[in-house]
Amino acid sequence: MCIRDREDTEYTGSIVVATRIQMENPPNQMRFGESETALGSWMSFSEWGEFTFGSSVNAMKYVYAQVRFGTQESKIAVDSIILDTRPPTVSDIYAFDLTTGDRHYSTSREIGFKAIGANDPPPGIIGAMLIAEDADFTVNLQKCPIDLTDTTAIYIASEEPNIPEDAAASGAVRQDARQFWVKLLDRAENAAEHIKMPSIVIDLDEALVTNFPNPFNPNIEPTIVRVKGLPTGGTVEVSIYDNYGNLVIRLTESASSGSKTVDVLWDGKNGKGDPVAGGVYVAVVDVEGEVIKRKIAVWKGGE
Repeated sequence: MCIRDREDTEYTGSIVVATRIQMENPPNQMRFGESETALGSWMSFSEWGEFTFGSSVNAMKYVYAQVRFGTQESKIAVDSIILDTRPPTVSDIYAFDLTTGDRHYSTSREIGFKAIGANDPPPGIIGAMLIAEDADFTVNLQKCPIDLTDTTAIYIASEEPNIPEDAAASGAVRQDARQFWVKLLDRAENAAEHIKMPSIVIDLDEALVTNFPNPFNPNIEPTIVRVKGLPTGGTVEVSIYDNYGNLVIRLTESASSGSKTVDVLWDGKNGKGDPVAGGVYVAVVDVEGEVIKRKIAVWKGGE
C-alpha cells in the first residue's frame, strides 16, 4: 500500500492524499486509519482511493490500511508521507549565464536561475522553480528541480523572446532581453507568495554586427544596428553613407553597465534631421578599431 500527493510519495501540501493498494487478487473490502487501533469503517475495495488526515499539523503522517476477503482480514499495512502546508520564502531570484556567471548577458538558451535567501520552515524543503516566459505561466512553462547545494535551477529558454502583441517595442525587447516569471516551490508544491521576474539578454546570433528590420520604413519604425562582443560598457560608432560615399549621419552609443551589446537606432534621417530618400545605404561600424560594413535598405512603400 502506498499514499501519495499527485506523483510525490514523500511530501504533500494537502490533508487529503491519494491511496493505492495493488494486489494480484483484489479483495472485497478495505479500510484506513491513522493508527492500528483506530481503523475506519469497511468500504468496497478500489485500487485507488482517498484518505483525509484528522489534523493539519505539519509533520510526518501515517496511514494504516487493511483489506479482507470475505471474512478473512489481512495484516495491517502502513505508509507515511510528510504534510507541509506552509509556503517557502525567497528574497530574490536572478538569471545568469551558466558558463560565465554573467547576470546580464548570455549566448545560450540554457540559463541558470539562483534563489537568494530561500527558506522553508521544517518539515518543508525547497524543491523546484516554476519558470515561464509570461505572467500567466503558459509560455514555455517548465518545472526545474533545484540543486540544494547552491539553490540553482536550469531552464531552457525559447528560441525567440515572447513579445505580447499589445506591447510597445522597447530597448530591452530590442536587445532580446528575456523577461521570466518564476515561482519558488517546495517539495509539497507550496509556492512562495511573491512571483519573481528576473531578466537576461539572450543573444543567439553569431554575427558581430546585424541590423533589423532590413529593409525598413522610417515612417513606421527605425532600424536597429546591433553590435555585440564589446568590452563591458564599450562604445561603438556607426557612420551611415549613401551610395555616393557621402556621410549621411554619424551615431555613437555606449553599452549600458554590465552589458556587452549595444543597439544603435537610425530613424532614417540625416545629420540635419531631414528624412533621407529611399534606397540602399551603407553602415560603417567601428567596433573597438575593427571596421565592419552593413547594407541598409530604406523603403517608404510609395517610392
